[in-house]
Amino acid sequence: MMRMRKTTLILVLIVTVILLSACGGGEQNQNGNNGNESPVVEEPTPELEPVEAPDTLTISADLQLDPALIPLDDEDSLSVSYYVYEGLVRKMDDGSIVPGIARSWEPAEDGLSFEFRLRSDAVFSDGTPIDADIITANFNRWFDPEHPLHGPDNDVYEAWLEYFKGFRNEVDANDKPFSLFDGIEKVDNLTVLIHIYEPMPDFLEIISLPYFSILNPETLEAEGENYGTSADSVVGSGPYVIEDWSGEALTLNPSESYWGPQPQDDIVFTFE
Repeated sequence: MMRMRKTTLILVLIVTVILLSACGGGEQNQNGNNGNESPVVEEPTPELEPVEAPDTLTISADLQLDPALIPLDDEDSLSVSYYVYEGLVRKMDDGSIVPGIARSWEPAEDGLSFEFRLRSDAVFSDGTPIDADIITANFNRWFDPEHPLHGPDNDVYEAWLEYFKGFRNEVDANDKPFSLFDGIEKVDNLTVLIHIYEPMPDFLEIISLPYFSILNPETLEAEGENYGTSADSVVGSGPYVIEDWSGEALTLNPSESYWGPQPQDDIVFTFE
């Protein structure tokens, strides 16, 4: 009788261990994956600091404040855009990539897609909420020459060509797309999925560049070719707004609608 009880107890323990293992799905690390997947970047931490003002405050008066159209050698327009706009992620002075309009992101195991989860409190400086439709409209504007917001034929997207190599429907002699970007899809109102043709280890750093800032499609449509040529034509998504754009200077004020840490000081760029 005692031997039968011991045998029964052992069997019960074995069944319990099997059931617990099936429910647990394996040991997970702190990021919620199984250790062999790319880490998931979670909510922004309280340690995020306000964006700091630049050291150099003298710039050219010839500014292009439609970030997608900024020439690669136009450091002044790029500098201003860094403060007025924001992308899905932001690169800090120490080189780290931190959440921007996207509160978190997750790369696929094969490196060919990235899921971005947008923050619910991200808005443009005019109060318009930033959602998945707006993100997809921006990426499609850059990628697709037939997109209504892409602009006239003389608009040159130098940064897009530099980093993503081509536009929609452009292929080589072997019918291989030039573009490394393979499309974007809306998952839900606050989630987008970006596809690329081959792994890009520097993908997050690339989209943190001001060239790939998120703009308000409604403002782009309303302003047309005049977008980014005067203070009242610019609707930003970043920590600063344009207060004044005169013949002598460009003044930025902290944006009261910005989701993140509020800058403390105005920025005044004087023109050379």
